[in-house]
Amino acid sequence: MIGAGYYDYGGEYENTRDGSTVGGLETKDLTGRLYWTPTENLDVSLKLGVQSTDDGHFPIYLQPRTLNNCCFRTPAAPRAREYFIGEAQLEQQVTLFTDLLDAAGGAGTRLDRQLAALDIDWTLPGGYSIHSITGYIGDEMERGFDSSYAAYDPLPFAPGSFTIADEIEQSDLSQELRFSSPADRPVRWTLGGLLLRWRLRRGCRKPGVFRRQQ
Repeated sequence: MIGAGYYDYGGEYENTRDGSTVGGLETKDLTGRLYWTPTENLDVSLKLGVQSTDDGHFPIYLQPRTLNNCCFRTPAAPRAREYFIGEAQLEQQVTLFTDLLDAAGGAGTRLDRQLAALDIDWTLPGGYSIHSITGYIGDEMERGFDSSYAAYDPLPFAPGSFTIADEIEQSDLSQELRFSSPADRPVRWTLGGLLLRWRLRRGCRKPGVFRRQQ
């Protein structure tokens, strides 16, 4: 059995910095499954799959402080923190450093995933059974986003100070094994164990790699 999928969404929020559209999504996946029953006592199932995701920067809007309507600073409370009370003012526009991120490798999230699963069910003479489940998943992911949520630059000589780009590689391999007694016995038992091996590598590029494009 083979299955495939494709999803695409172009986004709907305009970035005021460069006129680009923010919030786009794209996912492609391919999955195959093989069933094998060489004997009436042995069932084997193998599943393999790959997935590729290329999502743009998530849309986020920082409501300006000019809309605050509560707890203003006064001579009696010079350090008061202003707040906004009411329904958030939704906007179809955002202001994000996607152009700087694109110049340094890409804004948004890109994910390449590989997965595999092997399931073996074997009934032995006398009604005893062995059940094995093996699973693997491996991810390679790159992310780039503007953590200021508003293309904010505290230092004019270091634009993009709040842009973050990281790379993540992770994988896990699991093995479960169970040995069970016949199901028709008055006393039944199951012995088993689980092994999990997980790896993670994460790297983060420094904000200083981003520069304004002339």
